[in-house]
Amino acid sequence: MRDSRIVVVGGSGFIGSRLAIALRLARAAVVVADRTAPPPDLPAACDVHLVDVTRPGELDGVVRGARTVFLLAAHLAKRCEANPAAGLRTNVEGTENVLRSILKTGTRPRVVFMSSGSVYSRTARYPVDEEGETEAATVYAASKLAGEALVRAAAASGGLTAVVLRPFTVYGPGPASGARGHFVADWIERASTGRPVTVHGDGRQTVDLTHVTDLVAACGLAARLPLESGETKVFNVGSGRETAVAEVAVWIRDVLPAVWIRFAESPRRVQPRQCADLRLATDVLGYSPRVAPEDGIKDLLSARLRRSAHKAATA
Repeated sequence: MRDSRIVVVGGSGFIGSRLAIALRLARAAVVVADRTAPPPDLPAACDVHLVDVTRPGELDGVVRGARTVFLLAAHLAKRCEANPAAGLRTNVEGTENVLRSILKTGTRPRVVFMSSGSVYSRTARYPVDEEGETEAATVYAASKLAGEALVRAAAASGGLTAVVLRPFTVYGPGPASGARGHFVADWIERASTGRPVTVHGDGRQTVDLTHVTDLVAACGLAARLPLESGETKVFNVGSGRETAVAEVAVWIRDVLPAVWIRFAESPRRVQPRQCADLRLATDVLGYSPRVAPEDGIKDLLSARLRRSAHKAATA
């Protein structure tokens, strides 16, 4: 990707900013498009455009000349739940607007769309492969399924090539917080500030923890995958391991023995299992996760504690 114009739509977010940093390190000409300013660690060499995907045509000039467009702009599950209309507007209408802007250019960049492992049905057989039953069980899942359909339609009608990635429970360093992230971000924040960690349910429900660096690597592979004009491929992205939620709490206590782990009734229906079948991603995409969940969680908490200690020492 050296010297190629690569556009990351949603490049100020958690995944998008980590991807933009990696692409810039690979010497790509990185364009970050987002409605919010990027985090402070984004390289200055990135070309930043403050745009809103919900406004038709606003991305027209941004995507022109791109070799690859990573389509990551989205409201996450919590925000979709809090404001369904805004979630659908960003995740569905926004995706359509970006695709229309791409098609207007007359060129055929690779489109990599960030979907989610949450699109699979709660009754699917796990580990679930890409042919597993999907279900619009939440506003977020519905929006991602709609986004996938839009990408397929744009590829087929416009002669694009596209890759849809379905990552499972992404965590890692970056601009993530418990307020807008999932339970890992919340637990890391709580444990590092002396607050209790709350496990909803009995803790036996499982997740497939995907380190953000592994997902970024999958993005790079998706951008380079040979495809025919009009073709769209879908791949799961995960850790290759099924982890019980209570096990994550134990790993946190391994780093911080004094942390208080408490159990509480879940405020909402809990998905009992989450585990991705990675065979297709391994065989076709060449994907191989490198960060074991236990190592990733412990490293994330340890790094947070070091930053807190440094900040206190220099205050």
